Amino acid sequence: MPSCRNSEPALRFTTCGSGEVLRVTDATNSSPLDRTRTPGHHVDPALFGVAVEAAGEAILITTPDLQDPGPVIVYVNPGFTRMTGYTREEAVGRSPRFLQGPETDRAVLDRLRAELAAGRPFHGETVNYRKDGSTYLIDWLITPMRDRAGEITHWIAIQRDITQLRQNEAQLRNAAEQRGLMLGELQHRVRSTLAAVRGLARRTGDTSLTAEDYAAHLDGRLNALTRVLGVIGQDPGAGISLESLVAEELLTNIAHEGEQAFISGPEVLLQPRAAETFGLALHELATNAVKYGALTSAQGRVTVRWWIEGEERQGADRLIFDWVETGAQHPVLAPQPGGFGMSLLQDTLPYELEAETTIAFTPQGLACRIALPVTPRVLRSVEDARSEPLRRC
Repeated sequence: MPSCRNSEPALRFTTCGSGEVLRVTDATNSSPLDRTRTPGHHVDPALFGVAVEAAGEAILITTPDLQDPGPVIVYVNPGFTRMTGYTREEAVGRSPRFLQGPETDRAVLDRLRAELAAGRPFHGETVNYRKDGSTYLIDWLITPMRDRAGEITHWIAIQRDITQLRQNEAQLRNAAEQRGLMLGELQHRVRSTLAAVRGLARRTGDTSLTAEDYAAHLDGRLNALTRVLGVIGQDPGAGISLESLVAEELLTNIAHEGEQAFISGPEVLLQPRAAETFGLALHELATNAVKYGALTSAQGRVTVRWWIEGEERQGADRLIFDWVETGAQHPVLAPQPGGFGMSLLQDTLPYELEAETTIAFTPQGLACRIALPVTPRVLRSVEDARSEPLRRC
């Protein structure tokens, strides 16, 4: 009869000289775990113990009884301690149920019980609780150990912490969704920009008398549109500051005249589409002031103010924007009907932004008031409309 030898330390594998595994015993309490032969395989039994002890996954072995207080843990490997924070001494003798809590999926536990009651293996995912009370998500595999008669003697559970894996997967899904949204927004922005450029080219052509005039006006309007799009591109979701639009347009046209422009108003953020249209309107006002209005004179001034009107009337608030020129060298005359700038102020703004525009040509220069509805379509946000001092541009 072949001699038998035992392997060490936490799990003791009783084998025959041929290498067949006859019994797996917990060295801490000498309880038998299995009596299964593996004919034809000649593996050093010490390898089994080393493999289980070194495994990164948590491995538990329990008694077969499913009714309370069972099943009872008879062995856990070091991976279990690393995953849960419980030592072997704290876990052995208890039911694995002590790892469960409020977030553990009852449906998964019901399926687990049904599978084990039928003597079948189980595989699933659920939430467990560490010793410090924190949760973790496990990939859970339980398989029965049977004796030679086919009776279940123990359950072996292998648990893998997949918390980070599922978090990474969720982040990848979110990133993919965001990329899809960004791609859709980019496509929309490209189509919108191309439509704006086509509209500028067509309307500039309709109001230009010569090719040189057409090129000069189109170049200025495209530059104005480019400035707005550049601001939008920096942070598409943040909104576009009305103050920045006004200041940049004024500085672009009269950078050498540092004392001629003054602005005042609360912080207002426009929606991107509204900023494109309003930015073009500002360009027309600034260009007109430089070519024909108050800024043709060194004594000319442009004062720009805006505020919120009608705050007490819910749903009827309006952003009032005033552009007032003073000190014009010569009286400013009304342009011929149908010009690009007038059409933009009087037709495009009302159509696209539901604005009301009032224009007056006075001996001092142009006075223009634009009233915009305070709606999500036009404005991203508006701060308190308190009175603010004039600021030099």
